[in-house]
Amino acid sequence: MADAPVHRHNGGPLNDDDARKLWNHIRALETLEEQKAEVAEDIKCRKEIVKADGFDTNIVAIILKRRKAGQGQTSAADNLLQLYEDALAEQKVLPLEETKRPKEGGRRTIEQIAEDLHGEPPPEDLVKQDEAPTIQ
Repeated sequence: MADAPVHRHNGGPLNDDDARKLWNHIRALETLEEQKAEVAEDIKCRKEIVKADGFDTNIVAIILKRRKAGQGQTSAADNLLQLYEDALAEQKVLPLEETKRPKEGGRRTIEQIAEDLHGEPPPEDLVKQDEAPTIQ
């Protein structure tokens, strides 16, 4: 377990040397935050250029991630991906277009749902209630 940090300044006054150090740390961190914002803007602009040149930014991001990971991790991920895709292909669930249910025109009626579930439509007296119930 790591020891708790020791703070030399717990409410007492700072000497000139410590105050100068604190100021230097604050300015350095502010500068780094500004640079980080500039780099983030540069990355955003570069992605827009990639897209304008007709490249898929998601695929470019994957390439960057794979290059950063290194060959060993990339090969392991490729092997695992292939294993999963093969298993899904055996279940006949790839490609996705083949497994999607075709859209039917609008919402299904109670009769259609009952027929799907039970193989027959529901009894007439449960579905067809044209008149509001009367209280006697």
